Amino acid sequence: MKTINIIIHGLGRLGSSIANLASEGFCQVVYAVDNEVDEGTFTFPTYKNFGKKEEGSVIVDASHPGAILALLDAGLKSNTPIVICTTGMCQSTIESIYEASKVIPIFLSSNMSLGVSLQSELAVYATKVLGSKNFDIEIVEAHHSQKLDAPSGTAITLANSINAAADGIYNIVFDRSKDLAKRGADEIGVVSVRGGSIVGEHKVIFAGADEVIEITHRAYSRDIFARGALAAARFLHDKKAGLYTMADLLEAGGA
Repeated sequence: MKTINIIIHGLGRLGSSIANLASEGFCQVVYAVDNEVDEGTFTFPTYKNFGKKEEGSVIVDASHPGAILALLDAGLKSNTPIVICTTGMCQSTIESIYEASKVIPIFLSSNMSLGVSLQSELAVYATKVLGSKNFDIEIVEAHHSQKLDAPSGTAITLANSINAAADGIYNIVFDRSKDLAKRGADEIGVVSVRGGSIVGEHKVIFAGADEVIEITHRAYSRDIFARGALAAARFLHDKKAGLYTMADLLEAGGA
């Protein structure tokens, strides 16, 4: 398998995991961009910002929402594909990503785990089979105490996918504390838990009369997200301009 050169944007926990597993994913890190990491920390060069440096086949982003616009600018200037692993972006940033994808290939996913993508497909199937009248749907997500956004991007994506499968009949509710009323039949409740070092857990609950069905995904290591990001980089490196998602990667056989 051909080795793909990658540039890592952000060397936090996920970025470091991507760097450590790069060779396993048939990728080679040519350099990384992180304004808080000193040169010599890793075996590859690290820089404070993007500039005219070594060429890479794909930029793999593991930064934060505030760094995405600079990332898009760098990708557009160098005509380099981008894999975006960051979540919690505002609508204007997402719109900028859509615009940039008209010029360069961009891979965007709220969760880089192949298992979570399968969970979403199973939840959509369950929604179609069980129907909306007999089962209440709730989503519970849990992450470590340092995660900035809540609910998680994955939980929102799960809720939106389920709602789309039900022809948009649901209201997605993130907080019931202000209303003293019983649950509405047209609701999908989303609950967030933050604590300790929980890597990530997403549970979709279908609660009916006398029975409960749960579709759960638990991440025990960030390595699963790193491997997904590397698979996305391999998938994206030779694609034409456009916006690609985990569904495209799964259709291609998981790269």
